[in-house]
Amino acid sequence: MADGRLNLSPAYDMIGNLVSAAFNLPMDRVVAEVDALVEATDSRNANWQRIALGLGWRTWDVGAKNEEEDLIKVEGKEKRKIQGIQKAKETRAKTKQVQTDFYMNILPYMDKKFQDEFWMMSRADRNKYIKEYKK
Repeated sequence: MADGRLNLSPAYDMIGNLVSAAFNLPMDRVVAEVDALVEATDSRNANWQRIALGLGWRTWDVGAKNEEEDLIKVEGKEKRKIQGIQKAKETRAKTKQVQTDFYMNILPYMDKKFQDEFWMMSRADRNKYIKEYKK
């Protein structure tokens, strides 16, 4: 329920489609009808849209939008963006720690010829070498 309205989750659409495919029961149509009836009772839609929805037209046919679903999508996108930023920070810190460990604990004990070759490599090649050496 959102603002006194029944607002079905998109999971119900998936469940309805699966039941329809597996057992040949029209559960997807039931979910669509419930959505249409909820939108028909929504006062934010125009009268002609409400009448059409009550007569069996689908929400996408008459342009009735479910703002709550759009809000859920926007909130989810923002949450994933924040999680992605946090994960990138953690990955950069981990990579920096691996590089520091390599430079402080392994590279000084390698022979001089290898050290010279290592520093002549491009940064990308050095990073590849460090990742491979870590494994």
